[in-house]
Amino acid sequence: MKIEFYIPENIIFKEEIDEQTLINVFSFGIIQGSAVLNSKHEETKSRKASFEEKEKEFLEFLIKNSANYFKRKKTEIHQYLGGLKQSLIEHLGEKGIVREIQMKLTYRGSFGVSSTFGQIPFEVGLYIHPYFNVPYIPASSIKGAIRNAYYYYLVNHENENRDKADDECNRLFGDSNFAGLVGFTDAFPIQEGENGYILYPDIINPHYKDAKNEMEVEPKPIIFLTVAPDTTFKFYMYIIKEGEKEKRKIEIGAKKDLAAKPIPDMEKLGKLDLALLYGLSMGIGAKTALGYSQFVVITYE
Repeated sequence: MKIEFYIPENIIFKEEIDEQTLINVFSFGIIQGSAVLNSKHEETKSRKASFEEKEKEFLEFLIKNSANYFKRKKTEIHQYLGGLKQSLIEHLGEKGIVREIQMKLTYRGSFGVSSTFGQIPFEVGLYIHPYFNVPYIPASSIKGAIRNAYYYYLVNHENENRDKADDECNRLFGDSNFAGLVGFTDAFPIQEGENGYILYPDIINPHYKDAKNEMEVEPKPIIFLTVAPDTTFKFYMYIIKEGEKEKRKIEIGAKKDLAAKPIPDMEKLGKLDLALLYGLSMGIGAKTALGYSQFVVITYE
């Protein structure tokens, strides 16, 4: 059965679209992408050329209109994050601490390469929030990056043995038996990036797919979506000072788990503070060794 375009071409590829369609810019992206992808499997060269053209048009559509969409959604995201912070403060009370972090991408961001959105038809996925319909970073990804940075800090800077470092990580971040003392919220974009865009195009160029030797190499460029450089994200780290059922607690003070107050002085920050800064600079997501998904922290309070 042939899949027809869900949205007519004269609507989907317009540079400016109406408000109602704009609301669903990401929601119908998967459906429309499937229709674009369908033409890739046609046998004739003209059909394949048509796919490549439509793929580029679809990518351009998403990039341009996601920028327009985000500008309309930005105030709602700010309000949500403000309410989330207040709820965390009220829930934790005197038993916990909430830290606010704003961070800016130093290069393109690649988060959720195996997620559905973006894989169709671009083969490389991207996390898109199901309600706000904007790129985001799940709390679990942030927690994994910070935990890894904390472990690295203990082993390489505190000269802890690996077993002791594992125990310390479990104390703070939890294990199969305990939830841990440190948690994170999802990170949402609050300011668009380079040239006013929230998404940016990128390309990878595989050379050796199905090639048995150098003479059979046939580069096949793959275009895909990333988050634009300089996009600013915000999230919260929340800390429970002491576990209720187990003897686990946060040590407050310089060179301990957490500084009493975050200040721009490396000597007065705690190990968790340093791990946070280090983990974000190392990157969250894919292709971090190539500079993708790395952040500079612009506010930590």
